[in-house]
Amino acid sequence: MVYHFGQGWLPGGYIGVDVFFVLSGYLITTLLVQNLPEPVRARTFWERRARRLFPALAVMLVAVFGYALTVPALEQAAIRGQGIATVFYVNNWWLLHSGTQYFDAYQQFSPLLHTWTLSVEEQWYLLFPLLLLLLVALRRFRWRWVFALVAVLCASSVLWTAWLASHGAPVDRLYLGTDTRAQQLLLGALLGILGVRQVAAGRARFGYVPAVGVIGLLGLLGVVVMFAIWPQGRWVPAQLALAAVFSAMLIAGAGSATAVTRLLRVEPLRRIGLISYGLYLWHWPIAVMIGPDQTNAPTVVRLLLTFLAAAVSYLVVERPVRAGGGNIKVLLVLPLVLVALAVLCTPKADDTRYLRGLPEHAAPDYRGEGTTTFVLGDSVSASLWLPAATTPPPGIAVTGSFLLGCPLFGMQFVADGQHVVQPPPGTDCAGWEGQWREDMAQRQPAVGVLVGTSSWQFDVVDSDGAVQPFGSPGYARVVTQALDETFADFSADRIAITSVPCTALPPNVINDSKNDRDRTRVLNDFLRGYARAHGYGFIDLGDVTCAPDVSGLYVDGLHYNPEAALQIWQVLGPQIAEFARSAPTMTT
Repeated sequence: MVYHFGQGWLPGGYIGVDVFFVLSGYLITTLLVQNLPEPVRARTFWERRARRLFPALAVMLVAVFGYALTVPALEQAAIRGQGIATVFYVNNWWLLHSGTQYFDAYQQFSPLLHTWTLSVEEQWYLLFPLLLLLLVALRRFRWRWVFALVAVLCASSVLWTAWLASHGAPVDRLYLGTDTRAQQLLLGALLGILGVRQVAAGRARFGYVPAVGVIGLLGLLGVVVMFAIWPQGRWVPAQLALAAVFSAMLIAGAGSATAVTRLLRVEPLRRIGLISYGLYLWHWPIAVMIGPDQTNAPTVVRLLLTFLAAAVSYLVVERPVRAGGGNIKVLLVLPLVLVALAVLCTPKADDTRYLRGLPEHAAPDYRGEGTTTFVLGDSVSASLWLPAATTPPPGIAVTGSFLLGCPLFGMQFVADGQHVVQPPPGTDCAGWEGQWREDMAQRQPAVGVLVGTSSWQFDVVDSDGAVQPFGSPGYARVVTQALDETFADFSADRIAITSVPCTALPPNVINDSKNDRDRTRVLNDFLRGYARAHGYGFIDLGDVTCAPDVSGLYVDGLHYNPEAALQIWQVLGPQIAEFARSAPTMTT
């Protein structure tokens, strides 16, 4: 929670998830195997888990779906997809396979990102009892077979994670995968099996561990150190394995009469444990919905609201349902109700479908009839010309080119000391630079249009590696050189530059520069002067794109929605057609 509330003094706070997985593996295994070799009561177990977890989750989802009505289209699309995936406990895989993450950099975090852990957990609840049922079904049940199989699966998960990392798997794949997280759940399961066997033999649960108290304290120290120093997204295979080992040591110490046990049994921690599920459910939605970017609510307020929501969830929902309140059949219908709510509360989500299918590299054939127009730019330009290609404006035949995440002209921009407009790993920006030149040369458009973008409203790095502040002579020199080199390769009769639109992005250290209308005005004045000096056209769209309230133009505060794009073409199209009738642009 401290980590998610943006407190930088705990950089490894996210490793609390690792501890949770090992503890869960231990507790659930202890519950399931204590009566072996009697058959596991899987149905009873699943029903109890459903009563324990799903009603409280459903209440949180309803609140998030209500919040979705207030956010832009891309955020609605994220909440819809992640909400439905959460209902069926597959959000970890949905996050990994739901398409490009590029646009997510320009929107608020989804309030359901944290439910990936619940998905991993529920998949564990489903699969592990089935594995135990299979082992019990064997004619000659042996405890050593159970232990050996779990140990082999645990080791396989460790090796598989290392193999994925060595073959270039992205951090998210290592961090979110059920297969990579299995090592932590299975190590907890091994502890559970050993503890049950010890108790069955009349011995202390972890009496076989020498100096178990010291080991527990070392495990606690190891976890705390990882919380304090482990950098996010670095050495993930080592993080998963090391955190699992420290957590197992901590659990062993807590399971015996040691100082660790006495520490964890203090009354405040015991009471927090009662509402821990609610704390996890609500802390991230509250961090997103009333975080600094929305209300500037301080951390202490968000923390208090989280504890309040968790307490209400425990008293009003969790405890009554666990005690047998409510009909289990309602839980079977509830997922359908939640799916319907997810769709009904995200009406703008459909506006983003065309963005998820954006073509890359090769420009498509012209669409429409009239002045042939080739539109070049970043993803903002794509959100402008793709709707026009679907519904061509009168008198214009349009095509274009872009590549998601590639900064135009190879320029490097800096905000608050960090590089922005960075391409995702493996993105072939150099290939795209060559491709659009080839496409334009083949199509020989009457007008080549460069779409102005707020991505240029940052400080820029020059060829010597020095940072040139936005609006400075050094900035003008770097951008002018980049524009000169680009337009020299334009295979168009005439060249035009559109004005930079005003954006409506959620405020943060990067987006603030994009949203700064003074910067937008300065940049547009620069581009207007550049176009005039070179004999190019400058198409000012400011009456539409810099109106007092531009939030309705965008799916996310940056990329145009289809209706807005077509509205802009009502201004842009006639100006392009008129410009095409003027004297050809002379390029060098």
